[in-house]
Amino acid sequence: MIDLRTTYLGLHLRTPLVSSASPFTYELDRIRGLEDAGAAAIVFHSVFEEPVASASAPTKDPAALESYLNQIHKAKDAVAVPIAPLSYIYKILCLA
Repeated sequence: MIDLRTTYLGLHLRTPLVSSASPFTYELDRIRGLEDAGAAAIVFHSVFEEPVASASAPTKDPAALESYLNQIHKAKDAVAVPIAPLSYIYKILCLA
């Protein structure tokens, strides 16, 4: 069998197959299905900035952030492959 291991963004992956953010990442059963289908990492669906920050001021909505982060934690617990949130979540989490 061919060795397809690779490194991507510091992650050691068994294959270069990475599932992009999509509706398949909304439900745990579908996330498990992506892993079963061979995805070596999964990019988690996005949280839209609008529910988290108001248009007039960069205030945080703790409930929206907590819900999204809980979804990520549940996904990470459900599969063995890395779950990667979209990078702009860090911008949202760092709003002053």
